[in-house]
Amino acid sequence: MEKFLTNIFTKLGENNKALYSVLTIAAFKGVFRPLFTMMDKKSEPETKKYTAIREGLTEVIAAGVYIGVDKVVSLLAKPLTKNCPKNIGKVKNSLSFIGVCTSAAVIIPATCNAAIKPVMNAIKKDNSNKTKKINTYPNTQIHYSSGLKV
Repeated sequence: MEKFLTNIFTKLGENNKALYSVLTIAAFKGVFRPLFTMMDKKSEPETKKYTAIREGLTEVIAAGVYIGVDKVVSLLAKPLTKNCPKNIGKVKNSLSFIGVCTSAAVIIPATCNAAIKPVMNAIKKDNSNKTKKINTYPNTQIHYSSGLKV
């Protein structure tokens, strides 16, 4: 068992880019946060759906930003190591770490603020159009969304 764990930790230590860590976190948060939100029995069903979609969408955006920024900063490593090409691996890892930090602090919040609100408004608008009214009696309306007579 000790040899098995040593092999795992050795392999993880050989290539531990910051990108892998944040993508793992984004994947887990993208799955489990919406799942736990939907399991909340105290919240309204519409609120749960809205919150779960928003949390999942945030993590999808985060993962895309992390990957995109990592690709961009890795392109910067070659010009930065023109004079000393043997350091390109270390420079790429450092730039990747800086890219992850910048993404988490600035780029992801800005991207989410720009992208999520229009998407969630479109979802709300689409759901509000699904509520149809039927006049079964002259002064009675039944809403499909709630099933209540008004």
